[in-house]
Amino acid sequence: MVLTRRWLLTWVGVGGIGAVVVPHLAGCADAPDVVVTGGVSAERASAYRDMVLDAIPRVEELWGSGAVALPVHIDLPSTIVGWAAATGHRPDQRGYAASTVRINARNEEGAGQDDADARPVRIVMHPDAWDELSPAGREAVVTHEVAHLAMGRGGSAPWWVEEGVAEFTAHRNGVTSIADIAGSALKQAAREPGKSWPEPSAQGDAWQGYARAWLACVFIAERHGESVLPEAFAAAAAGQSTPMWMQSILGERSDDVHAAWVSWLQRQQ
Repeated sequence: MVLTRRWLLTWVGVGGIGAVVVPHLAGCADAPDVVVTGGVSAERASAYRDMVLDAIPRVEELWGSGAVALPVHIDLPSTIVGWAAATGHRPDQRGYAASTVRINARNEEGAGQDDADARPVRIVMHPDAWDELSPAGREAVVTHEVAHLAMGRGGSAPWWVEEGVAEFTAHRNGVTSIADIAGSALKQAAREPGKSWPEPSAQGDAWQGYARAWLACVFIAERHGESVLPEAFAAAAAGQSTPMWMQSILGERSDDVHAAWVSWLQRQQ
């Protein structure tokens, strides 16, 4: 995908809701690459559109050409109430900058579809993400969500595999150090790694869990090469247990990989 060409934009406002549509290359304008909806300004919508366009080729470097189905829909609700309605999260629930959701096909596109897999998928950004995240943070969040589009439904994949691999995809080309990205979560993980692979944080700080999942995937990529991560996700999503796919893909016992990961965590501080 060539990102330096001039994009044609349209902004259509309906009751405070608008859409920025980014067409394909000339001669292929039958469908857009990115559709942005929401009650935010056209300037902010265009900025998020550009992030999605930048994210697509970065994600496909790891997941393969064409892995991200087009068009990518990104919704930018202007209020917490709109965010909650779009995602199902509570309005007061913190720690989530974005969510990838399957929209109700009966109310929107493809009316009458009962198969959840057939429903269109939409990235929904939290309205506070723009102000609370740095530009690099916004890009990482958008890339993480675009990675979920490439990965498809997680199936039976454990939470740490699905979220850790998506987070790895978001940061794989960055120059920021592991310690700077993980922050205090690295110290806590090194101090209390647990006896099993990461689980979602139950302490109200979602990043603690996400950071551990990401750190596990960074370690596996450093030890075996990043190409094993899409393989591992596919195997886990197909129902293989962690010990099974680690043995078949990594050639190691899960307990041995975990022990080596704990030692690696302690060396990163």
